[in-house]
Amino acid sequence: MSAERVYRLLLRAYPRSFRSEYGGEMMLLFRDEYRSRNAAALGFWTTMVCDVARSATSMWVEEWSREGLHSNR
Repeated sequence: MSAERVYRLLLRAYPRSFRSEYGGEMMLLFRDEYRSRNAAALGFWTTMVCDVARSATSMWVEEWSREGLHSNR
């Protein structure tokens, strides 16, 4: 499985609305990082997975907060 395919799978952790707006840019940034760093190293992938886990969680919290605000109207 290619590195880009793995990263695309990781991006599925984000809400769909976020992916549709920023997914393309995130792939471009990933490609740049992948080329400029030792992407085969465990550290690279650990950083990618941790970043996605942290930021996707905050995106879901934001999404749920917005939905909660809209349902109270």
